[in-house]
Amino acid sequence: MPISINDYPGLQLPGGSGGGGGAPVQPPASTTQSVAAGGSPTAKTFGAFTDPDALIASYSAAMVNVIGTTAVSGTGLGPYTFSGSADGDSFTLKLNALNAGSQILATAVHAVDIAAPSSTAQPPAPSTEVLSSGGDPVSYTFGAFTDPDGIIASYTASITNVVGSTSIASGSGLGPYTFTGYADGDNFLLLLEAKDSGGDTVATAIRAVYIAPSTGTEPGTGFQFLFATDAGVTIGTAGTLT
Repeated sequence: MPISINDYPGLQLPGGSGGGGGAPVQPPASTTQSVAAGGSPTAKTFGAFTDPDALIASYSAAMVNVIGTTAVSGTGLGPYTFSGSADGDSFTLKLNALNAGSQILATAVHAVDIAAPSSTAQPPAPSTEVLSSGGDPVSYTFGAFTDPDGIIASYTASITNVVGSTSIASGSGLGPYTFTGYADGDNFLLLLEAKDSGGDTVATAIRAVYIAPSTGTEPGTGFQFLFATDAGVTIGTAGTLT
């Protein structure tokens, strides 16, 4: 039986208009900033996106507050300025490049960590892993927390997904922690909270992982190239497409 594109109204073709096959939009490299206790994050201007077919019509910024309630203001590629931050805060600014239909073509990421004020427990320094497309995040073990008074009684790990839906596959204590559910174009943060005997968080360690988008796909919730799937797709009785 012939198959028509009209039989699949939710199926999108590359380029954002249902026809043609342009090159995918690619974001600038992810960036990070570490701020000393008592300091303020500097304004952020994003680098240009790679957009060979001029698909980008606008930009939309969004904050992911891991710790704290920092707010942002700015337009376009920036500069973006931050307000409401405090010592110990950690946040990520996402910049989504949108097409004329307001669908996400690519996402740029800028992560900021502000050191906690001096206390009896301090986390190890934040760390980052940057992977090429198709790469697998390594299992990760956190360094020791500084705990001169011995107040840390337990650790709790969690994932904050900036882009994607990664989860923790296994791990406890300082690690190692392994991951599942990740894909090209994903960005996520592994958080390890050190808690006292009453269950209160006394320090938080952060591991950031960035996986580059794959060639021929557009990250975020925008378009993917037709039939760009990880496994074969069976349609009716006609066979399997890959």
